Amino acid sequence: MEEVISPEVLRIARILAASGIPAESACPGRTKPYRVAEAAAILDIHPVTLYREVKIGNCRAERAGRGRGTIRIPVDALAEYKIRLTARAAYLRTEATA
Repeated sequence: MEEVISPEVLRIARILAASGIPAESACPGRTKPYRVAEAAAILDIHPVTLYREVKIGNCRAERAGRGRGTIRIPVDALAEYKIRLTARAAYLRTEATA
């Protein structure tokens, strides 16, 4: 049985491929999770913006320590988030020109 891929999925795949971000981790060699301030600096956004993204579930994070603890962004979660941001920006650019 042949698998059929929808045109929308193909379009998103083309956008991701054109984004230039490798599918593997965007942070090679690092295994230690990022502090929010570090991750925000990499993304060139304000830390409060990243806290908000974590809170609403757009960026995966972990808590370390007792009580409320501190928030850490795993390396793979930051890479996934960067890919989603880039894909969304590319998608919005293509929609604006269409």
